[in-house]
Amino acid sequence: MPGFAPLAALSPQAGAGWGEGENHSVDPEKLHTINNFLALSDSMATAGQPTAEQFALIAAAGFQTVINLAMGDSDGALEDEAHIVRSSNMQYEHIPVTWEAPRIADIEKFFAALDKHQGQKIFVHCAANKRTAVFVFLYRVIKMRQPCTDALPDVIKIWTPDARWTNFIEQVLHHHKIGNH
Repeated sequence: MPGFAPLAALSPQAGAGWGEGENHSVDPEKLHTINNFLALSDSMATAGQPTAEQFALIAAAGFQTVINLAMGDSDGALEDEAHIVRSSNMQYEHIPVTWEAPRIADIEKFFAALDKHQGQKIFVHCAANKRTAVFVFLYRVIKMRQPCTDALPDVIKIWTPDARWTNFIEQVLHHHKIGNH
């Protein structure tokens, strides 16, 4: 993929995961009705914007924290999402990331939110799971020390980052001194 050559140079390193997810009684197939749903582990899943009703499924599946990376005016955004999530007994973090201009400050806030909720079952979303896929990829590579070759296929399942997002990935990796930059 153009622009990803520096990423392939990362060497494998062992990384720690999030905590073990709890087993709950929701049919996992119901979660796949959420736009671009992707389960990354027993304790982390990502997706595009859920509906209000789908947040009940997310809670029933045992997720304890929801992190929203979409802007408040993104397609399908729920005006009262924080209330919906909290009324389902989940914690809520909103880190609005501008699609056209993601910033290193955004990724640092995201890293801090994931670190704060480590050990919990975490659901991360944005409008279409594109910025979420990139942010989770960067967390896995930078903070969890997973090889890029292990983390990148989960991004590609959702989308192929365009030049803007490829540049952002490379900028963040360079900022964290990862790869051959």
